[in-house]
Amino acid sequence: LVMTSANMSGEPIIYKNDEALRKLRNIAEYFLLHNREIYINIDDSVTRYILKNERLIRPGRGYAPNSILMKSEIETLALGSQLKNTISISNGTDIFISEYIGDIENKETINNFQKVIKHYLEIYKVKPKVIVYDKHPGFVYKQLNLEEDLNLHYCIKYIETQHHHSHIVSCMVENKIDEKVIGIAYDGTGYGDDKKIWGGEFFVCNKEKFKRLAHLNYVALPGGEGAIREPWKMAISYLYDTFKEEYDAYVPKHLQEKKHQIITEIIKKDINSPKASSIGRLFDAVAALLGFDDKITFQGEAAIDLENLCCRDDGSFYQYNISLEEGIYIIDCKLLIKSVAIEVISGIDRELIARRFHNTIIKFTIEVCEILRKEYNLSSVVLSGGVFQNEILLISIYEELIKKDFKVYIHEQIPANDEGISIGQMIIGNEILKKELVF
Repeated sequence: LVMTSANMSGEPIIYKNDEALRKLRNIAEYFLLHNREIYINIDDSVTRYILKNERLIRPGRGYAPNSILMKSEIETLALGSQLKNTISISNGTDIFISEYIGDIENKETINNFQKVIKHYLEIYKVKPKVIVYDKHPGFVYKQLNLEEDLNLHYCIKYIETQHHHSHIVSCMVENKIDEKVIGIAYDGTGYGDDKKIWGGEFFVCNKEKFKRLAHLNYVALPGGEGAIREPWKMAISYLYDTFKEEYDAYVPKHLQEKKHQIITEIIKKDINSPKASSIGRLFDAVAALLGFDDKITFQGEAAIDLENLCCRDDGSFYQYNISLEEGIYIIDCKLLIKSVAIEVISGIDRELIARRFHNTIIKFTIEVCEILRKEYNLSSVVLSGGVFQNEILLISIYEELIKKDFKVYIHEQIPANDEGISIGQMIIGNEILKKELVF
């Protein structure tokens, strides 16, 4: 027997008997019903046990709402991210973080998003004067009329925050850090201040401001969101970025039947191919080179596949290059991709290639931290972003930094992924309000 919560893929959990019977009648063979009506739906929680502590991946039953005692200047609502959404609200003395809401990409989830906001504002008696949200111009919730739909006419100020700064600040809040830190945001997608896609970022920041000091080299995201759903397209993008017109000789056999010439033409002509510094997309590319050639069925699937390949380790790593360009350190991964491509074609054990790739990420992460410590006299490092759900990376980077006398802060009860974004937004918004002295 397979028993699961009642929902279609990508939609909120159904919590009303009649709706479940209607929408799932062609899917489920049996329904377990009850005569007590459910007031509000809430997902299962997901946690992992890493470095001797439980670490929250998805806040649901038993873990949400979570509250943080922190005085804020004014009642505030933070809308979180579009993917893996949570919201946070402040009543002036406490901040409350909601359960996992989901990906705000369809009508059902949008309705649930609004229902959760209304529910939290009512039970905590909050009338937000400020709304904080992500800078990404394409987020669906920016198209909603929340003032009208939720009767938020008393809101008088809106604040935008950068996605990865919000990640770092969420970890700072959990660890009660008020000093300036080196923040490492390893993530899939986030809208950058230069209007490109970020996700492999090194900041020096506090809870109000950040300065971007290093990042992965930019590569094209051919077809935009399409390249996220089909990781082989990122493999072709990285191969083309590395080998240019000779890239075709390095396409592994399992990808040769793909229409990769079309992808390179899209890149050459810059057709819907935003530039990305995302380490999540780098993981996708390497996973595809090592054999993952399907469409992903859930977020991070290719990266998880790559992590699971790491069964062998000889301690080796690939070469890379770090250069200073206009005051920012660029981690160039062309040598890494070249080595992976050659080893795949040569028939080197995939398990060994996967581990060498992880070792390389760990090595350049530590190297950049040492560079920034020397320049900025900072030894506190904050790790955040969905890629730090990777156990190999998290443990190894944490332990290597500790060995080199860094103070390292990581997540426990606030997720490292986008479910932690709303609390980061909340704190950044409050810091900005303090400076502006608007109220």
